[in-house]
Amino acid sequence: MKKLRFKRDSLLKKIIIVALLVFVVYNVFKIAILFRKDDNRDLVVCIHNEVGVSLAHKPIIEDNIVYLSEEDIKKYFDDELYYEDEAGVKRFISVVQARVVDIKEGESVIHINGEERPIKGKLKNVDGIYYFPITDFAGVYNIDVEYLSDVNRLNIDRLSREKIVGVANYKLNVRQEKKFFSKVVAKVDRGSTVTIVDSSDKNWYKIKTSDYAWGYVKKNKIINVNSQRKSLGSMDFSGFNVENAKILDINNDSYSVWSDAIETYSLRQQRIKDIVAKAERLIADNPGSEIGVRVTLTRLKSFDNYYKFLKELKAYLNDSGICLIVTNENLDTFLEKEQKVKSVSDILE
Repeated sequence: MKKLRFKRDSLLKKIIIVALLVFVVYNVFKIAILFRKDDNRDLVVCIHNEVGVSLAHKPIIEDNIVYLSEEDIKKYFDDELYYEDEAGVKRFISVVQARVVDIKEGESVIHINGEERPIKGKLKNVDGIYYFPITDFAGVYNIDVEYLSDVNRLNIDRLSREKIVGVANYKLNVRQEKKFFSKVVAKVDRGSTVTIVDSSDKNWYKIKTSDYAWGYVKKNKIINVNSQRKSLGSMDFSGFNVENAKILDINNDSYSVWSDAIETYSLRQQRIKDIVAKAERLIADNPGSEIGVRVTLTRLKSFDNYYKFLKELKAYLNDSGICLIVTNENLDTFLEKEQKVKSVSDILE
Protein backbone atom coordinates (compact mmCIF):
# COMPACT_ATOMS: atom_id res chain seq x y z
CA MET A 1 0.00 0.00 0.00
CA LYS A 2 2.86 2.38 0.86
CA LYS A 3 4.63 1.42 -2.36
CA LEU A 4 1.52 2.29 -4.43
CA ARG A 5 1.15 5.64 -2.66
CA PHE A 6 4.85 6.38 -3.33
CA LYS A 7 4.41 5.69 -7.04
CA ARG A 8 1.35 7.91 -7.19
CA ASP A 9 3.18 10.76 -5.42
CA SER A 10 6.17 10.36 -7.75
CA LEU A 11 3.94 10.44 -10.85
CA LEU A 12 2.12 13.54 -9.59
CA LYS A 13 5.43 15.32 -9.01
CA LYS A 14 6.57 14.45 -12.52
CA ILE A 15 3.32 15.78 -13.99
CA ILE A 16 3.68 19.02 -12.03
CA ILE A 17 7.31 19.44 -13.15
CA VAL A 18 6.42 18.82 -16.81
CA ALA A 19 3.51 21.28 -16.59
CA LEU A 20 5.80 23.91 -15.06
CA LEU A 21 8.41 23.35 -17.80
CA VAL A 22 5.76 23.69 -20.52
CA PHE A 23 4.49 26.90 -18.89
CA VAL A 24 8.00 28.39 -18.69
CA VAL A 25 8.88 27.46 -22.29
CA TYR A 26 5.58 28.88 -23.56
CA ASN A 27 6.10 32.21 -21.80
CA VAL A 28 9.75 32.47 -22.83
CA PHE A 29 8.70 31.89 -26.44
CA LYS A 30 5.86 34.43 -26.08
CA ILE A 31 8.18 37.11 -24.66
CA ALA A 32 10.80 36.37 -27.35
CA ILE A 33 8.20 37.08 -30.01
CA LEU A 34 7.33 40.36 -28.34
CA PHE A 35 10.98 41.48 -28.31
CA ARG A 36 11.67 40.37 -31.89
CA LYS A 37 11.84 43.13 -34.50
CA ASP A 38 8.86 43.08 -36.80
CA ASP A 39 9.77 41.80 -40.28
CA ASN A 40 6.36 42.36 -41.83
CA ARG A 41 6.71 43.32 -45.47
CA ASP A 42 3.19 44.61 -46.12
CA LEU A 43 3.27 48.18 -47.44
CA VAL A 44 3.28 50.72 -44.60
CA VAL A 45 2.13 54.24 -45.51
CA CYS A 46 2.80 57.35 -43.43
CA ILE A 47 1.39 60.74 -44.41
CA HIS A 48 3.02 63.31 -42.15
CA ASN A 49 1.83 62.54 -38.59
CA GLU A 50 -0.70 59.96 -39.75
CA VAL A 51 1.14 56.66 -39.49
CA GLY A 52 -0.05 53.27 -40.69
CA VAL A 53 -2.48 54.94 -43.08
CA SER A 54 -5.07 52.77 -44.84
CA LEU A 55 -5.47 54.11 -48.36
CA ALA A 56 -8.60 53.62 -50.46
CA HIS A 57 -6.51 51.98 -53.19
CA LYS A 58 -3.08 50.40 -53.08
CA PRO A 59 -0.44 52.78 -54.47
CA ILE A 60 1.30 51.93 -57.73
CA ILE A 61 5.09 52.17 -57.63
CA GLU A 62 6.85 52.07 -60.99
CA ASP A 63 10.33 53.30 -61.98
CA ASN A 64 10.71 55.17 -58.66
CA ILE A 65 7.43 57.01 -59.26
CA VAL A 66 4.69 56.68 -56.63
CA TYR A 67 1.09 56.88 -57.87
CA LEU A 68 -1.91 57.57 -55.62
CA SER A 69 -5.53 57.15 -56.62
CA GLU A 70 -7.92 60.04 -57.25
CA GLU A 71 -9.82 59.13 -54.08
CA ASP A 72 -6.66 59.28 -51.94
CA ILE A 73 -5.52 62.56 -53.52
CA LYS A 74 -8.88 64.06 -52.58
CA LYS A 75 -8.70 62.73 -49.03
CA TYR A 76 -5.18 63.89 -48.20
CA PHE A 77 -4.20 66.73 -50.54
CA ASP A 78 -7.11 68.39 -52.36
CA ASP A 79 -10.68 67.50 -51.43
CA GLU A 80 -11.99 69.64 -54.31
CA LEU A 81 -9.91 68.06 -57.06
CA TYR A 82 -12.09 68.15 -60.18
CA TYR A 83 -11.91 67.28 -63.86
CA GLU A 84 -13.36 68.36 -67.18
CA ASP A 85 -13.76 66.25 -70.31
CA GLU A 86 -11.98 67.52 -73.38
CA ALA A 87 -12.90 65.51 -76.48
CA GLY A 88 -13.40 62.40 -74.35
CA VAL A 89 -10.13 62.85 -72.42
CA LYS A 90 -10.11 63.93 -68.79
CA ARG A 91 -8.15 66.93 -67.58
CA PHE A 92 -7.87 67.11 -63.77
CA ILE A 93 -7.47 70.47 -62.03
CA SER A 94 -6.09 70.96 -58.54
CA VAL A 95 -5.98 74.35 -56.83
CA VAL A 96 -3.69 74.56 -53.80
CA GLN A 97 -2.99 77.95 -52.23
CA ALA A 98 -1.26 79.99 -54.96
CA ARG A 99 -1.07 77.22 -57.55
CA VAL A 100 -3.47 76.02 -60.23
CA VAL A 101 -2.27 72.68 -61.58
CA ASP A 102 -3.74 70.65 -64.40
CA ILE A 103 -2.82 67.27 -65.79
CA LYS A 104 -4.33 65.51 -68.78
CA GLU A 105 -4.86 61.79 -69.09
CA GLY A 106 -1.91 60.02 -70.70
CA GLU A 107 0.36 63.09 -70.89
CA SER A 108 3.78 63.46 -69.23
CA VAL A 109 3.40 67.18 -68.57
CA ILE A 110 1.61 69.32 -66.02
CA HIS A 111 0.74 73.01 -66.10
CA ILE A 112 1.35 75.12 -63.00
CA ASN A 113 -0.31 78.53 -63.28
CA GLY A 114 -0.25 78.10 -67.03
CA GLU A 115 3.42 77.13 -67.28
CA GLU A 116 4.08 73.72 -68.85
CA ARG A 117 6.48 71.45 -66.99
CA PRO A 118 7.62 67.94 -67.95
CA ILE A 119 7.14 65.15 -65.44
CA LYS A 120 8.47 61.60 -65.18
CA GLY A 121 5.11 59.90 -64.68
CA LYS A 122 1.70 60.41 -66.21
CA LEU A 123 -1.96 60.31 -65.25
CA LYS A 124 -2.99 56.63 -65.41
CA ASN A 125 -6.38 54.99 -65.79
CA VAL A 126 -6.20 51.50 -64.28
CA ASP A 127 -9.47 49.56 -64.33
CA GLY A 128 -11.46 52.78 -64.20
CA ILE A 129 -9.43 54.25 -61.32
CA TYR A 130 -7.28 57.30 -62.01
CA TYR A 131 -3.80 57.35 -60.48
CA PHE A 132 -1.70 60.48 -60.10
CA PRO A 133 2.13 60.54 -60.06
CA ILE A 134 2.32 62.05 -56.58
CA THR A 135 6.12 62.07 -56.80
CA ASP A 136 5.84 64.64 -59.61
CA PHE A 137 3.38 66.69 -57.52
CA ALA A 138 5.85 67.18 -54.65
CA GLY A 139 6.38 70.85 -55.53
CA VAL A 140 2.67 71.39 -56.06
CA TYR A 141 1.50 70.10 -52.69
CA ASN A 142 4.72 71.09 -50.90
CA ILE A 143 5.48 67.54 -49.84
CA ASP A 144 8.42 65.15 -49.75
CA VAL A 145 7.75 61.66 -51.10
CA GLU A 146 10.05 58.74 -50.29
CA TYR A 147 9.59 55.02 -50.83
CA LEU A 148 11.97 52.56 -49.16
CA SER A 149 11.77 49.36 -51.19
CA ASP A 150 13.90 47.28 -48.80
CA VAL A 151 11.34 47.67 -46.00
CA ASN A 152 8.32 48.42 -48.24
CA ARG A 153 7.45 51.72 -46.56
CA LEU A 154 6.08 54.89 -48.13
CA ASN A 155 6.43 58.24 -46.38
CA ILE A 156 4.85 61.51 -47.52
CA ASP A 157 5.92 64.48 -45.42
CA ARG A 158 3.98 67.76 -45.52
CA LEU A 159 6.70 70.41 -45.60
CA SER A 160 4.23 73.14 -44.64
CA ARG A 161 3.28 71.39 -41.38
CA GLU A 162 5.10 71.47 -38.06
CA LYS A 163 7.57 68.66 -37.40
CA ILE A 164 8.55 67.71 -33.83
CA VAL A 165 11.68 65.62 -33.32
CA GLY A 166 13.61 64.16 -30.40
CA VAL A 167 16.76 62.13 -29.75
CA ALA A 168 16.89 58.62 -28.30
CA ASN A 169 18.83 58.71 -25.04
CA TYR A 170 19.08 54.92 -24.97
CA LYS A 171 18.95 52.04 -27.40
CA LEU A 172 15.20 51.60 -27.72
CA ASN A 173 12.63 49.00 -28.59
CA VAL A 174 9.72 50.62 -30.41
CA ARG A 175 6.52 48.92 -29.29
CA GLN A 176 3.30 48.23 -31.11
CA GLU A 177 1.22 49.36 -28.13
CA LYS A 178 1.72 51.53 -25.04
CA LYS A 179 2.75 48.52 -22.94
CA PHE A 180 6.16 47.24 -21.89
CA PHE A 181 5.26 43.68 -22.87
CA SER A 182 4.02 44.71 -26.31
CA LYS A 183 5.43 43.51 -29.61
CA VAL A 184 8.64 45.20 -30.79
CA VAL A 185 8.12 46.68 -34.25
CA ALA A 186 11.45 48.49 -34.60
CA LYS A 187 14.69 49.29 -32.80
CA VAL A 188 16.33 52.70 -32.45
CA ASP A 189 20.01 53.25 -31.67
CA ARG A 190 21.07 55.68 -28.98
CA GLY A 191 21.59 59.17 -30.45
CA SER A 192 19.18 58.58 -33.35
CA THR A 193 16.63 61.26 -34.21
CA VAL A 194 12.97 60.25 -34.29
CA THR A 195 9.85 62.15 -35.32
CA ILE A 196 7.25 62.56 -32.58
CA VAL A 197 3.80 62.24 -34.13
CA ASP A 198 1.75 62.22 -30.90
CA SER A 199 2.69 63.38 -27.42
CA SER A 200 -0.78 63.41 -25.85
CA ASP A 201 -0.16 60.39 -23.58
CA LYS A 202 1.33 61.10 -20.15
CA ASN A 203 4.04 58.45 -20.36
CA TRP A 204 4.47 57.46 -24.01
CA TYR A 205 5.45 59.12 -27.29
CA LYS A 206 4.09 57.84 -30.56
CA ILE A 207 7.07 58.10 -32.91
CA LYS A 208 8.20 57.54 -36.48
CA THR A 209 11.74 56.29 -37.11
CA SER A 210 14.14 57.39 -39.84
CA ASP A 211 13.08 54.39 -41.95
CA TYR A 212 9.37 55.12 -41.30
CA ALA A 213 8.52 52.38 -38.83
CA TRP A 214 6.19 53.64 -36.13
CA GLY A 215 5.18 52.74 -32.61
CA TYR A 216 5.55 53.79 -28.97
CA VAL A 217 8.48 54.56 -26.67
CA LYS A 218 8.61 55.82 -23.10
CA LYS A 219 8.85 59.60 -22.87
CA ASN A 220 11.78 59.51 -20.45
CA LYS A 221 13.86 57.75 -23.12
CA ILE A 222 13.65 60.73 -25.54
CA ILE A 223 15.58 63.97 -25.02
CA ASN A 224 16.09 67.27 -26.87
CA VAL A 225 12.48 67.43 -28.06
CA ASN A 226 12.08 70.44 -30.34
CA SER A 227 10.24 71.81 -33.36
CA GLN A 228 12.38 71.17 -36.41
CA ARG A 229 9.91 72.93 -38.70
CA LYS A 230 7.04 75.31 -38.02
CA SER A 231 3.69 75.27 -39.81
CA LEU A 232 3.43 77.67 -42.72
CA GLY A 233 0.27 79.71 -43.05
CA SER A 234 -1.39 80.88 -46.26
CA MET A 235 -1.06 84.40 -47.65
CA ASP A 236 -2.69 86.90 -45.28
CA PHE A 237 -4.52 89.98 -46.55
CA SER A 238 -6.19 90.84 -43.23
CA GLY A 239 -4.32 94.15 -43.17
CA PHE A 240 -5.12 95.03 -46.77
CA ASN A 241 -6.36 98.64 -47.05
CA VAL A 242 -8.93 98.73 -49.86
CA GLU A 243 -9.31 102.52 -49.74
CA ASN A 244 -5.61 103.22 -50.28
CA ALA A 245 -4.88 100.32 -52.62
CA LYS A 246 -4.88 100.35 -56.41
CA ILE A 247 -7.90 98.30 -57.48
CA LEU A 248 -8.68 96.68 -60.83
CA ASP A 249 -12.46 96.35 -61.12
CA ILE A 250 -13.87 93.38 -63.01
CA ASN A 251 -17.61 93.53 -63.62
CA ASN A 252 -20.34 92.58 -66.08
CA ASP A 253 -19.08 95.14 -68.60
CA SER A 254 -15.44 94.05 -68.51
CA TYR A 255 -16.06 91.18 -70.92
CA SER A 256 -19.07 90.03 -72.88
CA VAL A 257 -21.19 86.99 -71.95
CA TRP A 258 -19.54 86.04 -68.66
CA SER A 259 -21.41 82.76 -68.22
CA ASP A 260 -20.04 81.44 -71.51
CA ALA A 261 -16.57 82.83 -70.80
CA ILE A 262 -16.11 80.76 -67.62
CA GLU A 263 -17.92 77.61 -68.74
CA THR A 264 -14.76 75.49 -69.22
CA TYR A 265 -11.30 75.37 -67.72
CA SER A 266 -9.67 76.49 -70.97
CA LEU A 267 -11.99 79.50 -71.26
CA ARG A 268 -11.48 80.42 -67.61
CA GLN A 269 -7.72 80.28 -68.14
CA GLN A 270 -7.99 82.83 -70.96
CA ARG A 271 -9.96 85.26 -68.78
CA ILE A 272 -7.71 84.76 -65.76
CA LYS A 273 -4.48 85.31 -67.67
CA ASP A 274 -5.87 88.52 -69.13
CA ILE A 275 -6.96 89.79 -65.68
CA VAL A 276 -3.61 88.90 -64.12
CA ALA A 277 -1.73 90.69 -66.92
CA LYS A 278 -3.75 93.86 -66.26
CA ALA A 279 -3.19 93.58 -62.50
CA GLU A 280 0.54 93.12 -62.97
CA ARG A 281 0.63 96.28 -65.09
CA LEU A 282 -0.88 98.06 -62.08
CA ILE A 283 2.01 96.74 -59.99
CA ALA A 284 4.53 98.03 -62.51
CA ASP A 285 2.84 101.45 -62.70
CA ASN A 286 2.42 101.81 -58.93
CA PRO A 287 5.56 100.54 -57.19
CA GLY A 288 5.13 100.11 -53.46
CA SER A 289 1.32 100.21 -53.60
CA GLU A 290 -1.01 97.40 -52.55
CA ILE A 291 -2.81 95.92 -55.56
CA GLY A 292 -6.22 94.27 -55.58
CA VAL A 293 -8.71 92.88 -58.07
CA ARG A 294 -12.40 93.43 -57.26
CA VAL A 295 -14.86 91.06 -58.92
CA THR A 296 -18.51 92.12 -59.22
CA LEU A 297 -20.44 89.78 -61.43
CA THR A 298 -24.18 89.13 -61.71
CA ARG A 299 -26.44 87.35 -64.18
CA LEU A 300 -24.45 84.13 -63.97
CA LYS A 301 -26.04 80.81 -64.87
CA SER A 302 -23.79 78.36 -63.01
CA PHE A 303 -22.50 78.79 -59.47
CA ASP A 304 -20.14 75.85 -59.96
CA ASN A 305 -18.35 77.59 -62.85
CA TYR A 306 -18.33 80.90 -60.96
CA TYR A 307 -16.81 79.22 -57.89
CA LYS A 308 -14.11 77.51 -59.97
CA PHE A 309 -13.32 80.81 -61.68
CA LEU A 310 -12.84 82.61 -58.35
CA LYS A 311 -10.78 79.79 -56.89
CA GLU A 312 -8.47 79.60 -59.89
CA LEU A 313 -8.22 83.40 -60.16
CA LYS A 314 -7.31 83.75 -56.48
CA ALA A 315 -4.40 81.30 -56.87
CA TYR A 316 -3.00 83.22 -59.83
CA LEU A 317 -3.40 86.59 -58.10
CA ASN A 318 -1.95 85.47 -54.78
CA ASP A 319 1.06 84.04 -56.61
CA SER A 320 1.79 87.64 -57.66
CA GLY A 321 0.95 89.09 -54.23
CA ILE A 322 -2.39 90.50 -55.42
CA CYS A 323 -5.52 90.53 -53.24
CA LEU A 324 -8.83 89.14 -54.56
CA ILE A 325 -11.87 91.15 -53.45
CA VAL A 326 -15.35 89.79 -54.17
CA THR A 327 -18.46 91.89 -53.65
CA ASN A 328 -21.61 90.43 -52.14
CA GLU A 329 -23.57 91.58 -55.18
CA ASN A 330 -22.25 88.44 -56.80
CA LEU A 331 -24.37 86.41 -54.40
CA ASP A 332 -27.81 87.76 -55.36
CA THR A 333 -28.49 84.53 -57.20
CA PHE A 334 -26.48 82.25 -54.92
CA LEU A 335 -27.15 83.43 -51.36
CA GLU A 336 -26.84 79.95 -49.88
CA LYS A 337 -23.32 79.69 -51.34
CA GLU A 338 -21.88 82.70 -49.50
CA GLN A 339 -19.53 80.65 -47.31
CA LYS A 340 -18.05 78.88 -50.33
CA VAL A 341 -17.40 82.21 -52.06
CA LYS A 342 -15.87 83.55 -48.86
CA SER A 343 -13.48 80.61 -48.78
CA VAL A 344 -12.06 81.56 -52.20
CA SER A 345 -11.89 85.31 -51.56
CA ASP A 346 -9.22 87.25 -49.73
CA ILE A 347 -11.84 89.88 -48.90
CA LEU A 348 -15.63 89.57 -49.25
CA GLU A 349 -17.31 92.97 -49.32
